[in-house]
Amino acid sequence: GNGNFSSAQQTQLYRYIVDYLRVTKGLDNLLTTFAVNGGPGTYQYPGDDVVDIVGIDAYTDNLAGYKGVYDKLIAQAPTKVFALTEEGSGDPNGPDRSYDLNHLKTDIQSTLPRAVYTNFWSGWGPDLQANGKAAMSDPFWINKSQVGPIGGGGTTTPPPIVLPIT
Repeated sequence: GNGNFSSAQQTQLYRYIVDYLRVTKGLDNLLTTFAVNGGPGTYQYPGDDVVDIVGIDAYTDNLAGYKGVYDKLIAQAPTKVFALTEEGSGDPNGPDRSYDLNHLKTDIQSTLPRAVYTNFWSGWGPDLQANGKAAMSDPFWINKSQVGPIGGGGTTTPPPIVLPIT
């Protein structure tokens, strides 16, 4: 575990929150994400019964150092969706304009081949990264502007909520 909680305590808290939302609050359309923040570290996988998506939070465009964590998560949760749940240039004070989305794409394909989505951390969007505009026109990346209205026909029914609980 990191900070003030052991791995066992983090797992207990994760399971408690999922149980509270699913059972106590009756949320039956909830998807949960178990993400390892910052790559290597100690963690306990909470279990398939409470995890829908597994992922890694990585604030670099060089993912080679995350291969071991990826392999461990895939081995622990082979039937779960995998995502690069958070990513960005790594400096909360401002974007690193050398952060290269073309390099990130290549690394996702080679290091995290089962990744189905990535989430740019707030303030570190593709428009602020090297090759951002070109990368966003690459068919590899699907953008919000490419996704039609939810449900078609103009309905405003929201999709299930994905809570990145890390």
